[in-house]
Amino acid sequence: MQELKGTPGQRERARALVDLLTRECGELTEAEGKLAWAVALGQTCELLRHGDEKLAVESNQNSWQAWGLHRTIRSTVLRTLCSHREARMFMDPQGVRLTDARIVGQLNLSGANVPFDLRFERCDFEYPVFAAGTRIQTLDLTGTHVPGLVADRLEAQGGVFLRHGFVARCGVHLPSARIGHLDCEGGRFDSPDGYAIVGDRMIVRAGVFLRKKFEAHGAVLLGGADIGGDLDCSNGYFKTKDTSKDARALDATGATIQGSCNIRNATFEGFLDLTRTRIGSINDERREEGRTDALWPERLSLADCRYDALFMGSYLDARNRLRWLANHDTTISDFFPENNPPDPAPYRWLAFILRKQGHERDADLVLVRLGWRRWRPLLRQRLTVGGWARASAVPLFVLSFFYGMIVGHGYARFRPLWYLAGFWLAGTIIFGAQDGRRMQPTQGYVLRAWTQAEQGGWDGTPLNPTTINSWIDMKRNAGVIYSKSTWQQQQLTDQQLRWIASYPKFSPWVYSLDAFLPLVDFHQEDYWTPSSGWWAKDWYLPFHIASGWIIATLFAASFTRLARQD
Repeated sequence: MQELKGTPGQRERARALVDLLTRECGELTEAEGKLAWAVALGQTCELLRHGDEKLAVESNQNSWQAWGLHRTIRSTVLRTLCSHREARMFMDPQGVRLTDARIVGQLNLSGANVPFDLRFERCDFEYPVFAAGTRIQTLDLTGTHVPGLVADRLEAQGGVFLRHGFVARCGVHLPSARIGHLDCEGGRFDSPDGYAIVGDRMIVRAGVFLRKKFEAHGAVLLGGADIGGDLDCSNGYFKTKDTSKDARALDATGATIQGSCNIRNATFEGFLDLTRTRIGSINDERREEGRTDALWPERLSLADCRYDALFMGSYLDARNRLRWLANHDTTISDFFPENNPPDPAPYRWLAFILRKQGHERDADLVLVRLGWRRWRPLLRQRLTVGGWARASAVPLFVLSFFYGMIVGHGYARFRPLWYLAGFWLAGTIIFGAQDGRRMQPTQGYVLRAWTQAEQGGWDGTPLNPTTINSWIDMKRNAGVIYSKSTWQQQQLTDQQLRWIASYPKFSPWVYSLDAFLPLVDFHQEDYWTPSSGWWAKDWYLPFHIASGWIIATLFAASFTRLARQD
């Protein structure tokens, strides 16, 4: 057995450790003896020789058969190093560091108290590793292949490293584990039973990294987990083997993530469940070259999900975020009857966060969309029952429709101003048609003055605001009204001239505004009216006035918050 260089004390401890392992495990192989010396001297045991094949992610499951005995370590030797009290006396505090080895037999460390690090780099285990209830400093399986890892209630103060080429052929189980941080960057996790990683109720003081070429061919379960740092799934690949509609690719139901939940550019072929999850911030969009919009997970649950912020580099506009919530609604509708109204909590929480981050307009648009999405299912729900609820369905439908169209269910409070401008312009065009010649005065004394004027030789030209306005303008002309072509000279009394002179002139745009706005008097609507038989008097004027009352009422109700913003 080759002895390694070290101090006399280290060499003495190494020989004692070899003797102990020989008594406990039998005759040691060359590789096992080298491991004993490396552990005693605080060195890494490297078993790879020139020309040997290195283990890689794409390596065949049976590639270890060509490795030879010079790379083989029995699991009993490793267990003795980890659990035998006397063996620990001869070991360096740096623990076990082994590379490019084949571990034969089942390594079972369940219940063991390992006060040092276990680091296996590019090793291959014949059987699953068991570490249920184990206390350890750090478990590092970087680049290692294992049939499975069963570590329920594992306590690893430093962390668990399953990264950079790590392969688990039958999944990793870490429920109720307490670890420093979990790093699975670049690892591959397969599972015939459909569960790639089981980390329910796991407590991680730092972060969980499932990123950068991470692949999970099975569900990743983090339900109820408490993560003190970030959950980083950026550029990860999550695929469930279950084909049912509720198959979860990543389940973080009830989890608490103190830092950021980063699923940027992650691919989910399954259900992303964030139900009742508490998150510090979300960075969640997926981008593709040549696209300007976000690509959200198609199947997503945000029921009762609470997050403190949206990452500033993420999409914060209402258009993309509403597509995000639409995926949530579509997913939830698969689990609940169609006539149930959509869950309002994700909309309201998104609006709250957008408003807190300074996006007031986008927050209002989110709540407007919530209002529109809620009244349709409520209407269908009322129509399915009898009695008063069914009878009130149509009126409620009409009210909700106008409430949404005019004031955006209370969140587009200044939208009525656009309706005001539209009706104002339409009224101005209609009432001012033909220079206002289809309008006539409403006061009797003006009509009598017209009648007297007509008796003097009126030729049948229609009396209209243009004529009246001309009379008023020519009052100063010695009380004599002159017409340009068709009117003969008419002499009116002073009383008649005073009546006509004091009569308000007709103005189409003022008349339109006066008729539209309730409780406002511009001295037009009371003095002028469309002529009899004209469609504007029989149809448009009532519609113009009624629209003004409706729009003004809803504007006042929404602006003063007298109506619910739903």
